[in-house]
Parts: sequence; structure tokens; C-alpha cells
Amino acid sequence: MPILFSFLSFFIYSLNTFILKESFTNSFIQFYFNDFIAGFFLISYTSIIHLLIYKNSHLNFSFIFPLILASGLFWEYITPFYNNRSTTDILDLFFYI
Repeated sequence: MPILFSFLSFFIYSLNTFILKESFTNSFIQFYFNDFIAGFFLISYTSIIHLLIYKNSHLNFSFIFPLILASGLFWEYITPFYNNRSTTDILDLFFYI
């Protein structure tokens, strides 16, 4: 099941990046939808890794929430230091979670 969610998340991300952003001017689609999808992708990808290592894909909230929060904080507050296309936006962090 996590593999299906990974592919589905990647498909929706690609759909938004290459088609929806070109077709709609909605600020949610333009700026936040990919951040929203990133949380689902991160959970499904982590579930796949967990499945390969521990032979089950069950992840609990006490593992998932800090992982997504740390990833979001890193992306929003550290990445802008080395990637000039990245900017800090606190709303992005809300959509990751």
C-alpha cells in the first residue's frame, strides 16, 4: 500500500507542477499544493523504507509528526541558505503537517 501512495503522491505532484500550475492562478495550487502533497509522499516513502527494514509498514504518529515537522523546518529555514530559489514561508510548514 505505501508503494501505491508514493506513486500516487508523485503523480499528483507532477500533475500540479506541469499542468495545474499552468492552468490555474489559484494561490493554493501555485504555492501550497505541492507542500501539502509532500507530507503524503514523505509518509509513504518512509513507510516503504520501514517495510524493507522491519518487514512492516506501520508507522505511528509519534514517529511521523516529528519527522514531517523536522523536514518542513529544514526545508523552510535551512534550505534558503544554500538554494536561492527557496524562500521561507511559515504557511508552507502548516501544509507539510
